Amino acid sequence: MSLNFYQRHRNLEPILKNDFYDDQGQTVYKVHTPAGLNRTTTISKALNDNSLTDTVGHDASATSLDEGLQVAVNEESVDDSTGLNTNSESSIPTSPTPGILPGAHTNFVYIAQIDWRVIKSTKIRFGDGRYSGREVLAKEFFKKQQLGRGYVFTGEDGKEYKWHLDAIVSTKVKPYIPLTSNDTSKTPIATFHRGNLLSKKDPSRLEIFPEGQHMMDEIFVTFIYIEQKRKEAGEY
Repeated sequence: MSLNFYQRHRNLEPILKNDFYDDQGQTVYKVHTPAGLNRTTTISKALNDNSLTDTVGHDASATSLDEGLQVAVNEESVDDSTGLNTNSESSIPTSPTPGILPGAHTNFVYIAQIDWRVIKSTKIRFGDGRYSGREVLAKEFFKKQQLGRGYVFTGEDGKEYKWHLDAIVSTKVKPYIPLTSNDTSKTPIATFHRGNLLSKKDPSRLEIFPEGQHMMDEIFVTFIYIEQKRKEAGEY
């Protein structure tokens, strides 16, 4: 069963200024970026539920916001025509209506910041994990690929994962960008499905498969970075 996180707002910067909600319509992640040249993106996550398979640092400060959290899952997998070792055809879930769960918690905790730089290297700060409390250069966090256009990083579990930007898949519905394990198995970890700009019922969504649900925050932070780099490269 997969977890889906849908983009709530349609704006000029859907990656850097948006909320992402789950299959119950409840906000799970918030991404805030002020205007300016050298900007800092702050990524925060809703607190309150033990059903999340990922964890966040207990010492991070929480901010009161207006949405709650309840994560649900739905059965779904990806139809991948690139040979990236998927096992079943994808079904497109019906997007839930964003809302607020009665009685839900409203606290969000900081999980990462990204300092975007035009000339110098972009920096990433994580609120938890091995990089907690210090900055890491994006060019050091992501390993360069000699061939193709992939972004490889090492997860908290010590394994390598790769966003396959050189294998953007165009299905009969819409394109998607896969994240897999960086080994011969190419196990599907997550997928970003581009939505239909003409339909409010079909927003873009990040799908995280069971194999990646132990590292949801890492996936989400790297997803924000990768998608913004794609936009800067004019691939939107």
